[in-house]
Amino acid sequence: MKTKKLSSIRLIELAVIFIFLAFVGFSCGQSSESMKTEQDKQDNEMPALSNSEKSAGAIDEQSQDMAKQEIADTITNQDVISSSAAIVSKDSSRKFIRTADLKFRVKDARRATLKIEDIIGNHNGFVTYTELKSEPLYTEVIQQSEDSSIEIIHYRVVNDMTLRVPNTELDSTIRAIGVLAEFLDYRIIKAEDVSLSILSKQLAAKRLKKYNQRITNAIDNKGNRLNDISQAEDNKLNRQEQSDNNLIDELSIKDRIDYSTIQINLYQRASTIKTIIESEKETEPYTTGFGKRFMNGVNTGWKILEFIVLAIINTWSILLIIAATLFTIRYFIKRKKK
Repeated sequence: MKTKKLSSIRLIELAVIFIFLAFVGFSCGQSSESMKTEQDKQDNEMPALSNSEKSAGAIDEQSQDMAKQEIADTITNQDVISSSAAIVSKDSSRKFIRTADLKFRVKDARRATLKIEDIIGNHNGFVTYTELKSEPLYTEVIQQSEDSSIEIIHYRVVNDMTLRVPNTELDSTIRAIGVLAEFLDYRIIKAEDVSLSILSKQLAAKRLKKYNQRITNAIDNKGNRLNDISQAEDNKLNRQEQSDNNLIDELSIKDRIDYSTIQINLYQRASTIKTIIESEKETEPYTTGFGKRFMNGVNTGWKILEFIVLAIINTWSILLIIAATLFTIRYFIKRKKK
């Protein structure tokens, strides 16, 4: 009986296992078919998606190109704005004297000065003036002990510079110097049109040249008349001096056109320097001893007594008159009472 029960139980277990395996196999088949169907759908939809993505990518690339072009245009405009301070084309008749004035703060004034000098040299310019100095702001003295103190000096290093660079190098020089600035106070660029001034100098030079030629001819035709020749020579000398001055002015203007002037005022943050110093002790005034002061007092008192006695002796007549007057007045008063 036991053997039959065991065999029946095994049959039941085998049947359950078979049913479970059949269910699992059926489920796997369904899932594989569904996955295949999903894959087919995705494959069918892929061309449409790729086409839309391609069109979207093309639009994005076009937008990026347009944005890059706008940025490039903006940068170009900024460059024109920053560097168009009276930049004249080669065929223009206008002449400009360009100057720049800058003030800014740097991290280290000494190093910035050296870098600026290098920049000027690299741009074919030169330094005409530089004054690197420390400006004391205020000083503190703090007592540390009975005989020592700390002196704290607050100062700022500054430098005033005057630079000359070729006119064509002005903008690039200013940009190179601007990199050194931590804080820009101001940047001023001026352009003075001197075209008419140059024309005026040239016309004046032509007039003076013609005048000098006429004076020379007149002197040659005067013969031996000394007074006329002397006056004509003086006039010629004065006109020649005017001509030389005009030529010098014209050359000076041309020099300022060819070489722009840059004025720079740079400074750094305030710094401190601490020094231990010896405290100044108060010096007490010298005083003599008691004995000497006592003798000085006796001597002074004796001198005062001498002065009083001598004053009385010198004024005895006045005192006598006063005494006689008082006695007479007193006598008459007593007589009236009687």
